Amino acid sequence: MDRARIKSYCDEAVKNGCVQVNYKTKGEVGRLYPTNPYLTATTMWGRVRATLFNKTELDIDIVNCHACILLDIMEEYYPDFSVPCLREYVKNRNSVIEEFQIHKECPYFCQKRQQLIRKKDIIKSLFNIILYGGTVKTWAKTWDLKEGEYEITEFVEDFQAEVQQMTSLVINHKAFKPVKIEFCKYKQEKKQKELGD
Repeated sequence: MDRARIKSYCDEAVKNGCVQVNYKTKGEVGRLYPTNPYLTATTMWGRVRATLFNKTELDIDIVNCHACILLDIMEEYYPDFSVPCLREYVKNRNSVIEEFQIHKECPYFCQKRQQLIRKKDIIKSLFNIILYGGTVKTWAKTWDLKEGEYEITEFVEDFQAEVQQMTSLVINHKAFKPVKIEFCKYKQEKKQKELGD
């Protein structure tokens, strides 16, 4: 499937001199996703993108984007609410990652994702999954990790509890009401579609 996707992308680039990518949200608000996963570099493995574009393009990325955005929201809308774990993760992410224990030799090849995985990739994703409301169980399943191959630290447990409190505050703030309505609508439509299939 990856070969077919890369070939489609390259064929389009050669044929037209460029690849036009269109994006849309899953609902009225939220993250933008490419409308055609075959004609975008967004879904390509990082090494493939680097090979194709490293001499001609710059990849501009926000380091620790999700956590930084949430911290900005909390500082603007709830400046008196204490968020020590989020602040620690934003300010000292590399230290937090280094302290996390993985008892599986890294890098390793993840069958589920069909790619070589580094420790940093695994742990960064844990915090992003938590920020999106996911669980440690979801994270372990994502990376083919079994019990005993990782240790959930007290910091991770505190971070998860803190995020749950922040989520409740943010989704109930009047500034985010339109987002909440659209998100609920999207989730309901998704659930109905799954039940219909």
